[in-house]
Amino acid sequence: MNKTIIQVETEISRILKDNPCLADRVKALEAAGYGDIVYVYVKNRSINHKGGIGSLFYLPQKKIYRIQIDNTELKKNYPAAWCVNIPENNIVIEDEALPF
Repeated sequence: MNKTIIQVETEISRILKDNPCLADRVKALEAAGYGDIVYVYVKNRSINHKGGIGSLFYLPQKKIYRIQIDNTELKKNYPAAWCVNIPENNIVIEDEALPF
């Protein structure tokens, strides 16, 4: 992939905005190269503090980023939603030079 997490988040947000139906979103995401789409439990601790569709989560034990692509619903009294998993090794880390 060779993209930063910000570029990936922007691309997925654009796909989500252009496709209001979940089935269309899944097809568009798979066409864009995001094939690992799963229905999983989600936590309330997102990195980008959006909450809901477009929330970005980082799972350090699994070493993946997870972006929520559908609304949260309760499954066995816990929040669950459709998400895209992005492996950490597919993300480029931005190294910014210090100004001094």
